[in-house]
Amino acid sequence: MNDEKFMQEAIELSKKAVEHGNEPFGAVLVKDNEVVFTNENQIFTANDPTFHAETGLIRRFCTSTGITDLSEYTLYTSCEPCFMCSGAMV
Repeated sequence: MNDEKFMQEAIELSKKAVEHGNEPFGAVLVKDNEVVFTNENQIFTANDPTFHAETGLIRRFCTSTGITDLSEYTLYTSCEPCFMCSGAMV
């Protein structure tokens, strides 16, 4: 497993989020041991208080692919998700 590698990528995304003026959170979506999508927190740059790294990733990935069942994917996040993000993941 590459859990550590994927977690490190989420942490790197959280650093980029800060560089872009947002809060330090990142998310990485993985399927079959490969990264398929990434996202960083964008609540300030997108002017959207719900644009957390996780919900933003889910929103953008599902919109761009037409996939809504993510049960075959693993979502890595740079920290424990909030209630909103946890609910979206379920």
